[in-house]
Amino acid sequence: MKKQNEKVRKFFDEYAAKFDALYGEDVRANLFNRIFRASVYERFRLAATDAERLCEGFSVLDVGTGPGRYLSLMAPKAGRLVGVDLSDGMLGPARARAELEGYTDKLELLAGDFLNVDFGEEFDLILAFGYFDYVFEPAAHFRRMNDLCRGILLATFPKRWHPLTIQRKIRYTLNRCPVRFYSLSNVNGYIATTDYAEADVIDIGREYYVRMNKGVY
Repeated sequence: MKKQNEKVRKFFDEYAAKFDALYGEDVRANLFNRIFRASVYERFRLAATDAERLCEGFSVLDVGTGPGRYLSLMAPKAGRLVGVDLSDGMLGPARARAELEGYTDKLELLAGDFLNVDFGEEFDLILAFGYFDYVFEPAAHFRRMNDLCRGILLATFPKRWHPLTIQRKIRYTLNRCPVRFYSLSNVNGYIATTDYAEADVIDIGREYYVRMNKGVY
């Protein structure tokens, strides 16, 4: 697992600027991205909607935070923001965005393996968008998120059976970055091991958007 983590870290260290740019208005308007990355933009829209149900001052843990786009999305209402990522290179744009938008006072960014980081607290909201694509013990990661969450967990899982899966698998293999895909039964199996009061799995194209609530919100 350590070797595979290193491959993922190296890929995203080198890809950080391009990855962050995917969320720019001009990039989203690109026809290729509207077709092949439509689910990325739909998950962003759904996350914004789901965050509205949370009370002012909620705490957020963004697992696999990357360039911090989702932390930025949550920042206006959140009281505490924590982002963790295997790639320190990805955290550079996240720091810069926080400074530009003025929420560094409530932000903490951590570089490391999510399973090994000692957070020392629980969170009202945990985000794991585009994260399970690159982990190799998904059940263990999902269980730890459950342990750290006292409210809502939002996550995505890339589909095993989808027309875009093959091209993505080839593209990441050529870039020497491992990538993982899931069936609906896989996702439901992970959900069954947790203690959430509500759980929804939404089909958003090439991935499943999972919304889970422990009944607090």
